[in-house]
Amino acid sequence: MLREVGWMMGRFRANRGLLTILLNQGAAPAFSPADLDGLELWLDFSDVSTLYQTNDTSTPVTSDGQTIGYVGDKSGNSRHATIATAGQRPLYKINVQNGKSAALYDGIDDRLITPDFTIAQPNTTFTVFKRTFPTGEGALADGVTTRQQEWITGNKLLNIYAGATLRGGLPLVDDIAMVLDTVWNGATSRSFINGVFNENGSRDNPGTNSMTGGTKIGWSADIPFSGHYMERIVCSGELSATQTQQVRSYLMTKWSLAATYPSTRYAGNPIIVHQAETYKDNQVMEPCIMVDPTDATRLLMYFSGCPTAGGGGVALATASISNPFVWTEYESNPLFSATPETWEAGGTLRLGSMLYIDGTYYCYYSAGDADGHPRIGLATSTDGINFTKHASNPILTPTAPDIEVALPAVLKEGANWYMYFAHSTAAAHDPSIKLATSSDGISWTDTGTEVWAIDLGEFAYDRANIEWHQIIKLGTKYTLVSEVYDDARERIALAQCDTPNGTFTKLNQPIFHPSGTPGSFDIHNVATAAIYKINGIWYIYYVGSAAYGAAQYNNPWDMGMAELGWNPEAL
Repeated sequence: MLREVGWMMGRFRANRGLLTILLNQGAAPAFSPADLDGLELWLDFSDVSTLYQTNDTSTPVTSDGQTIGYVGDKSGNSRHATIATAGQRPLYKINVQNGKSAALYDGIDDRLITPDFTIAQPNTTFTVFKRTFPTGEGALADGVTTRQQEWITGNKLLNIYAGATLRGGLPLVDDIAMVLDTVWNGATSRSFINGVFNENGSRDNPGTNSMTGGTKIGWSADIPFSGHYMERIVCSGELSATQTQQVRSYLMTKWSLAATYPSTRYAGNPIIVHQAETYKDNQVMEPCIMVDPTDATRLLMYFSGCPTAGGGGVALATASISNPFVWTEYESNPLFSATPETWEAGGTLRLGSMLYIDGTYYCYYSAGDADGHPRIGLATSTDGINFTKHASNPILTPTAPDIEVALPAVLKEGANWYMYFAHSTAAAHDPSIKLATSSDGISWTDTGTEVWAIDLGEFAYDRANIEWHQIIKLGTKYTLVSEVYDDARERIALAQCDTPNGTFTKLNQPIFHPSGTPGSFDIHNVATAAIYKINGIWYIYYVGSAAYGAAQYNNPWDMGMAELGWNPEAL
């Protein structure tokens, strides 16, 4: 028998669908920031009617290259930003982004400053900018008297500060326009870049400072901004999710901005959840999905369940291929678990990959020995439900200096088998993904090749470890989709290689991030993800956690999915 989990199919493009309906009706007025309650400041450098060459309104800006000494406040609050010193005025530049003008800051001493006013937390800010001259740090904005600051570090990260620093996690790309929106609420302040969660620090809150004495635009103490400044919006209060999305969409459309790897989470997430006092009372994870070999209209998802105290096992859920959002768990889950008093005596069993070849399901998994050190095993089945562990298990054991091998992702190409596995030494946990090869899928040789090693750079997104991963071939590219950790957050990254046994090159930033949405199951971490093309659409299936730091490992992890807004095959 089967038990249904999840809800009826929702629409990924709910907001876009609503917008289409309203446009077709012809009744919805265009959104403007002026519609926002609590609008405190709105500076728009694309609106030349608000720009003047000096610090008064005597000389309008009329042509490219003229100085900007005054930008009018469109909020209606008359908080016009000005600068009296001629040499500290940014320049007016035309056709900077999407045919619109912007202010060009020189990275030396350019600035604009509003009159004295105070905005206490909570408040919400939006800044559109393009960093053009990457010469060290640069402030986007700061309070004149009390600091509530957004600034770019010399390592191209975007930090926020209101008494303490919350370090950004998304490396910026020079000469690419983007919008930073920040919620300042004295408890769980957070920032987003082009709609992607940016938080990476060791705390939820960068402080409780109010913005007092007015606002410095493109300047803070000794860290002047270098590049194009396009727009700044400040609102009192924490905007609702709907209002935030309205402003974000307005700015991204107006300035033709886009997230590098956009995605839309399923409104019905999570799709599979942990369940108390079962094999999955702490975590569900590691989704391995295939079309049912006996029924082309059905999807099979094999996944792991894990209790708090260790153990768990490999489980099965099914879905209609026409509705890959609602999954029904097999009532007799788990299909198999760790066997006591064997090499699996350490408990926790984790799924690595599932293949179907010539009538046989090959389930590669890892389990801990009596000392808790994982080894890699194989179980096979002819029906996808009843699995038999192979007599040769464990099929891969550590080769010194390794003390652990785990999480096997397996690819068969022709007569050759390739296993991409995590490993640990006494000195390092999951420092890289290594390669083993086989001619039959049973007897494996550790080649010693590290196909993807952690980046020890201070701000690298994979500087701590590389864990569970999927191997998939996209066109001619061998592709690893992996959970990566930077000592603060877990994200999903991708690396590729032209050959199955070469060194894989990672993308310059992760492809999927925590939601950053308070109350969501995946606000702080996303992990054990895999991508699949279903009905011509690319989806990512992943697990998420609402905790972080040491707490994340003892708090529940549930499974969700999202539609990718980009084509992995086009990389």
